[in-house]
Amino acid sequence: MTPPLMLYAMMRESWRSGGFNGVSPPFLIDATVTPNIIFNNTDKFKSEVARNVEIGAKYSNRVGSLPIHAYVSAYSMKVNNIQRVLFVDNPVTVVQDNVPNTVNVPSARIKGIEVEFGARPAEFFEIGFNGAYTKAEFRNNRVVVWAGTPTEENYSFGPFADTPKWAGSAYAMVGLPISDRAGSLKLRGDIYLQSTFYFSNLNDTLVPSTELTGYQVANFRLDWQNVMRTGLDLGLWVKNAFNEKYYVGGLPLGGSLGINSANVGRPRMFGFDLTYKFSDK
Repeated sequence: MTPPLMLYAMMRESWRSGGFNGVSPPFLIDATVTPNIIFNNTDKFKSEVARNVEIGAKYSNRVGSLPIHAYVSAYSMKVNNIQRVLFVDNPVTVVQDNVPNTVNVPSARIKGIEVEFGARPAEFFEIGFNGAYTKAEFRNNRVVVWAGTPTEENYSFGPFADTPKWAGSAYAMVGLPISDRAGSLKLRGDIYLQSTFYFSNLNDTLVPSTELTGYQVANFRLDWQNVMRTGLDLGLWVKNAFNEKYYVGGLPLGGSLGINSANVGRPRMFGFDLTYKFSDK
């Protein structure tokens, strides 16, 4: 290991406290047997606990006259009692059917690799990219609601929602030649890409048809700084320059209302901004 290179390893643990569901009965009675059986704490859910191990390397230095930085990391996370919202049948009255309950999915494993690289081949030119591979899956995906009671309900979770397997971005920035009296002019372009993902944790069973295709979005920005030495900065930008049609997530209500809705990504947008810097004197 040298000063420009850092190697690291870390372990972390985090948690989300448990609680109770206000719309669920605190106990249930099985009146089909004598004596009656009382099931207590039917409104409770457990704390979620996540344990993470990560190793990686970070490098920042010059290769010859070329400034570069490069980062890479790999991680593995195990999560127990994952808290998820589930619309379940009300065990007391059908008038209040499909009540939202927080339940615990027993376990999941999330593994991945992340990389980042950047370089400045010349004073007026800079490039970089980053990428991530993520594999997230429920290991034990069976959830039992009202366990052991006559109204027991069973659910199977999967796939792991809102987690594309691949995602990444790249950018390039170039300084355009103008006189020093005019200020400085920079043009930047970047692109973001991600693969297919699901917006419901129950796509394989109760709430199908929640798969969203991957997409890519390109953005451009032109910055004119210190315009004619006035202290004024002018920026012109366009987002989603090629007007990509895409979805960024959704609301999975197919199991309760019979309909899913997907959230539309932003269309092509143009704009500008002005910044004035007052003198420090």
